Amino acid sequence: MNVVGSGIVTKNPDQAHYHYGDVVQLTAVAAAGWSLSAWSGDLTGSTNPASLVMSNNRSVTATFTQIPNPVPTITSLSPTTATVGGPAFTLLVTGTDFVNGSTVHWNGAERTTTWLSSTLLSATITASDLAASGQISITVVNPAPGGGVSNVLFFTIVIRPATIGDYKLYLPFVANNNVAALDSAAAQVIATDYSAQVVKSVRMFRS
Repeated sequence: MNVVGSGIVTKNPDQAHYHYGDVVQLTAVAAAGWSLSAWSGDLTGSTNPASLVMSNNRSVTATFTQIPNPVPTITSLSPTTATVGGPAFTLLVTGTDFVNGSTVHWNGAERTTTWLSSTLLSATITASDLAASGQISITVVNPAPGGGVSNVLFFTIVIRPATIGDYKLYLPFVANNNVAALDSAAAQVIATDYSAQVVKSVRMFRS
């Protein structure tokens, strides 16, 4: 018996020698992430288990191939915002088809990632990642074989507000001709399209 790839082959009955006409059942057992591609030599096809009739000396090869990784999908981030100059934190990315080896990318740059399950990853975001305001593209990359880059979700970095009485003052940031500010009451980012005009205003929200 010969094996190509990652897996083993069991035989039944398991003997060192066989008589003419004996029938031996061969079962291919693939390692995790692999599958039987085909038998070759004195046995062909991909039926598993397969029977081999012993009429003389026989040579069989089982070829295993890696199962391609899927393309991941991300559905949510936690948290979704941070302030400029904030501390390092752990970003949780929820989605589907994550594999051991998936990596979270922050504006295209890989970040230290921990695989928690096929639907959850955590990534370490450093304080230096929060040096400037703006929108950060978050993607997940699955490794080869197969794999690929997920859809994009955006993480928002806002300027730390100044407090004026009952109000918090947020300086806007500009991204794709939009001026955005964090609504502290609704805990969400709002955006207004200024059609590429130069904006020199600020927004205030009641704290």
